[in-house]
Amino acid sequence: ENCQFNLEANDPRCPVVFEGWANDMGANWTGHIDVRSTKFHPYSESLLDGLQKKPEAVRVIQDMNFAGMLAANGFIKKSTPKEPADVRFNVNIHGGELRHRLFSYRMFGLTGMVSLVNGVVSAERIEGVSSTGNITISGQSIPGSQWWVNVVGRAVELNQELYQALSANQKSVWDQISPQGTLDHLLVRVQNLGTGLQVSVDAYQQPSTPRDPSNLRIEPNWFRYALDRLSGKVHYSNGEIKISDIQGWHGNIPVSFDADGQSHAEYWQMTIRNLLTGQIPIDHDIKQALPQSVRAAANRMALTGSVVVQGNVSIFQRLNLPTSVDVATIGSRAIAHVGHMTSTEEATVLDALYRGAPLVDPPGGLGRPNLAWDLRIDIENAAATLGVPVQHIHGNMQLRGLSNQETAFCGGRVHFDSAMVQGVQTTAIQGPYWCDEHNVLFGTAVGQLPAEIQSQSCGSIDSVTANCFGGRVSMDGQVVLHDEIQFQIQSSASQIDLAQLAKELAPQTREIVGFASASLVLNGTSTGTHSLDGGGRIHINDAKLYEVPFFLQLLKTLHVKTPDKTAFDKGLIDFGIKGSDIECHRIELNGDAISLIGNGRANLSQELDLNFYTVLGRNNIYLPVLSDLVHAGSQQLLWISVKGTVEKPLLTRETFRALNEAVRLLLEPQE
Repeated sequence: ENCQFNLEANDPRCPVVFEGWANDMGANWTGHIDVRSTKFHPYSESLLDGLQKKPEAVRVIQDMNFAGMLAANGFIKKSTPKEPADVRFNVNIHGGELRHRLFSYRMFGLTGMVSLVNGVVSAERIEGVSSTGNITISGQSIPGSQWWVNVVGRAVELNQELYQALSANQKSVWDQISPQGTLDHLLVRVQNLGTGLQVSVDAYQQPSTPRDPSNLRIEPNWFRYALDRLSGKVHYSNGEIKISDIQGWHGNIPVSFDADGQSHAEYWQMTIRNLLTGQIPIDHDIKQALPQSVRAAANRMALTGSVVVQGNVSIFQRLNLPTSVDVATIGSRAIAHVGHMTSTEEATVLDALYRGAPLVDPPGGLGRPNLAWDLRIDIENAAATLGVPVQHIHGNMQLRGLSNQETAFCGGRVHFDSAMVQGVQTTAIQGPYWCDEHNVLFGTAVGQLPAEIQSQSCGSIDSVTANCFGGRVSMDGQVVLHDEIQFQIQSSASQIDLAQLAKELAPQTREIVGFASASLVLNGTSTGTHSLDGGGRIHINDAKLYEVPFFLQLLKTLHVKTPDKTAFDKGLIDFGIKGSDIECHRIELNGDAISLIGNGRANLSQELDLNFYTVLGRNNIYLPVLSDLVHAGSQQLLWISVKGTVEKPLLTRETFRALNEAVRLLLEPQE
């Protein structure tokens, strides 16, 4: 009943030595048995026969698809008949190779040890290499169907072999961002802790430095703006994606962001948050990355300058035609809200995205995904053509919009500190706008859009306003982005300081004071001033106009001594615009001593062809036709003709002129 033994198996493929002792051989045995291999031998699944009562351990080992050389040592010990045996074995691996069933990535040159302690299979550190870098494997199988395996890679090259090892969902994310380069740290974890199979991937790239630059690079296929020298963290688990602390560069332009999203068999979606860039030139690179419709609009507007971008972007793309899940159901759980939208605004964006989403894959592949964005753009010295040239734009603007397979649009509000509009300095420019590939709407013109688009893109609807020449200017209108840009503008101005106006436009003049208000309706195209068509009205109050060469000459012609504080302190001009010609339907210049009423023509070259008649005192009460006839019949009637230019006017005068056709036109009632 008691024995001691020292045995050696004579199978050359698996030489094993058994040493030890045992008492009471049978179910109640006690003893100690040592087992050891005398040399490494090839792995064979027959070695798993002893684990038939541990099916989970067998399954974990089989999933590894292991090949290589093994050498084992351990013992079986039982101190008392009623206690279970204490079974402990260590299996040393040499030249091993494996491809896990769930992560078919070849790892070879493996060395290390796997231990079996009373049914628990553990591997603390098995080291090897892959075609892309160094590999470390650890894992454990616990009785009760719980197990985990970790594969850690260092200096892992993002190559085709790694891509092929990924699941279909993981590949879809890879395809969208096109990663390249070498990753510092990669952890793949496969586990079942009693709640079902779970697969996770963690990647980490340390910050790039001049001495140790990262060669990690991405170029999203939906926004072809490459980022290199990347660093940050990525976590993927069962379809959920978490990206944090991403830092990258496009040339010398820094870009940083965080992101989260989902990847499923039917779709993938991601929301990029906390996006922040350095100063990006509005050049070929950034324009080429834009959706085609947005790029076309940017080219038509001849955008130049540089911008800093910050905010959030949401991305959605269907991978396959849904078979059992409604599109709206997918959408409701697929897109996180962009920025700080309300639930109503979020639903609006989702609806718009899905109206444009193709129900099948487009020809030639998946194409661009659907995008929604909420961004703030800080602008430095930008320029654009919106019917008229707008240059030296400084400030910021909000961009909220979306792009799908069929359309793209965005809107928001501008907050420009300053800009040059047709060569005129304006400041504190603010108000709503909206644009797509065909139109730019601004001011109250945005109100023609559906209410839900107004609210999600632009907020409150009011005029675009700006400070100009000491007063406030408001503008509303539309720009049509055809090959010939067409524009329609309605504008008004109040409290325009004539002194500032003269300083900007006629710096040689002095002592010009007063205030003006104006209204303007103007249509035209980018082909030039010959396309202009419109008109407006100008009111002048509390003015001193006698320092303007035109008025100096006019007063000399009237033999009025200057300076005269009462000469022409109020004025009115009703005008129409046809190309470069300005038709003055009615001109009134009022003063205490004398007033002038006239009409005529001018042009943008400041050439004049005007006619006036004089009235003693103020023309305060104007009754159409009657007032003009009374003035025309008075003994003080003086007819003045003005030719030449604003700087060099040529005036002629005639007293008691008969009422010719020009006067009759002048006396026509005014609306």
